[in-house]
Order: sequence, then structure tokens, then C-alpha cells
Amino acid sequence: MTFKDLEWHIEVFNKRERRHNYRAAMVVAAIYNVNRGKERKNKPFTPEEILGEKKKEDKGNDMLEAAKAWTAAMGGEVKQ
Repeated sequence: MTFKDLEWHIEVFNKRERRHNYRAAMVVAAIYNVNRGKERKNKPFTPEEILGEKKKEDKGNDMLEAAKAWTAAMGGEVKQ
């Protein structure tokens, strides 16, 4: 087995483990959310929160700010 083959096997293993962990986190989130209590003031947990991952945020504003910065850097006028 070459290093490239080993790297491929490790990548496949990591993807499979990630998928299995996500499934388990969905079950945990579902059980927690069903048994939150009657008040339900808090928002429901997501699998990403159970796994400790940050949610991917909308990059729309970041892209707009980058475009404005490039326009200003190239000597253009940024209109609001």
C-alpha cells in the first residue's frame, strides 16, 4: 500500500466517522428538544451545536464588504 492509498483510506474513514457522529448528534438533539420542558424559552439544539461546531454563517455581507474594499482600493467610488 502506498502513502497515497493510505491517505485515501484515512480520508474515507474520516468522512464515514463524521457521518456517524452527525447521525448520533441528530438523535441527541431530537431527544433533548422533545424533553426541553414546557417553557421552551431556549431555541432548539442543532446537531452542529451538539458536536461543538460553529454554524456556517451567510457570507453575503462579507462579500459585499470585500467588493467595496476592492473598489475603493482601485480608486473607484463606493456608493451607498
